[in-house]
Amino acid sequence: MNALAAQKLKPDITAAEQDPRWAAVVARDASADRKFWCAVTTTGIYCRPSCPSRPLPRNVRFYDTIAEARAQGFRPCKRCNPARGGDALQT
Repeated sequence: MNALAAQKLKPDITAAEQDPRWAAVVARDASADRKFWCAVTTTGIYCRPSCPSRPLPRNVRFYDTIAEARAQGFRPCKRCNPARGGDALQT
């Protein structure tokens, strides 16, 4: 395979993958919970970084507050329930 063909197989790096918060999502880092939320454009949900769901990076957007995610039309994830407990204070 030549270099040009190999380059075409390599997907573009997304904005989410360039964001340092993406590492916390990949690692399901519970210590990042309540510091930010990630939203998935294809499902219309927002999640905790520790959520067991595995979105594709090209579909992820990051928000500092639940209110920001809701203002963009996202709803809470039913798996990780990001609005429960103390997180609701971040609205």
